[in-house]
Amino acid sequence: MRAAEALGKLRAYQATEALLLLMRDKNVDVRSHAIAALTKIADPASADRLGSALKDADWRVRMGVALALAAIGVEKCLTYLRAASCDENEYVRKIARAVMKNGEGVSCKKTMKLGNVKDLPSGSMKAMHVCEGEILLVNLDSGIYAMNKSCTHRGCRLSDGTLEEKQCTTRAMVQSSM
Repeated sequence: MRAAEALGKLRAYQATEALLLLMRDKNVDVRSHAIAALTKIADPASADRLGSALKDADWRVRMGVALALAAIGVEKCLTYLRAASCDENEYVRKIARAVMKNGEGVSCKKTMKLGNVKDLPSGSMKAMHVCEGEILLVNLDSGIYAMNKSCTHRGCRLSDGTLEEKQCTTRAMVQSSM
């Protein structure tokens, strides 16, 4: 870590290669310090290696990478920042989107396995936790649908209601119509 700090203080492109090697260290603190030093140097030659670090398991490393890419600021960095704007961690996403003017035009389509179709029989519904929120899965004869967990009219949880005539009916809606 101290070596990374010292190299960052030099702010010299000659330190870039050594810092990129430190990014492979098993210790997350060493990787984070190396990225902080690369941010100070802002060498465009490090953009690709920094971009590959957006796959790091630790969100703090990915956040540092987003800051480093923003500091470099070349067109290639924007490609990596677009990917970071869909990161699973909200801080990484916020940094990337702030650099990209709030991430305008960014689509964060993700595919995830939510379970087996056999676990959701036809005519049933189930609330599922995904990423940072909750969705409602509904199995109708025509297929499985995913929707917002809350009723847009009443704000209540749709999963607390029942499925009637191929429509989700919440208890609050049933009580108010009586």
